[in-house]
Amino acid sequence: MHEFEKFWRENFFELGPFGYLLRARFNKRWVRFHALPNSKRYADSAQERETILERADTLAKDVLGGAECWLAITSPGHFASDESPVENAIKRHHLKNAFIWRDTEEAEIDPVDWLVYAAQTRWEKDKYSDLLLSIADDLCSHALWVSSENKSVFAPYDGGFDLIAPNADLASAMKAKYFDWLPGRPDGL
Repeated sequence: MHEFEKFWRENFFELGPFGYLLRARFNKRWVRFHALPNSKRYADSAQERETILERADTLAKDVLGGAECWLAITSPGHFASDESPVENAIKRHHLKNAFIWRDTEEAEIDPVDWLVYAAQTRWEKDKYSDLLLSIADDLCSHALWVSSENKSVFAPYDGGFDLIAPNADLASAMKAKYFDWLPGRPDGL
């Protein structure tokens, strides 16, 4: 059994490594922030792309700190080409095939086997810019970082960042600290 699979199953049980699944299970520790002002989903300029990267770095540092963490990228098992953004990210960050997660809920009739690739790392400013921008552009959609120490999660998506804080108090503190980045909806989406 790969070390990440063991870590994941001990801490997140049968859930797949997807931000939206964690959001439902850990809703008291969950908070969502938008990547751009006014809940804009996609960047149209270099300045907006820089805003996405600055917010990502700020939030990831707050939730992951400088501690060791796992980077996991999940793929449905096929790529459009060997040079897809997902495949490039897996290669660039030296991720190894950790385990297969079977999605039986979303695909009841035809379950999907997701390949989970992972490696231990540390969050560093600008180290993941290409991956973060691929996610922001919806070219690579299932990546997350998980703290080995406090089990917090940083899960970017096209439009923002889902965070699972180590506890509800830190989630509330982050909401207050980055209030202007929160979605306007009452449900936090």
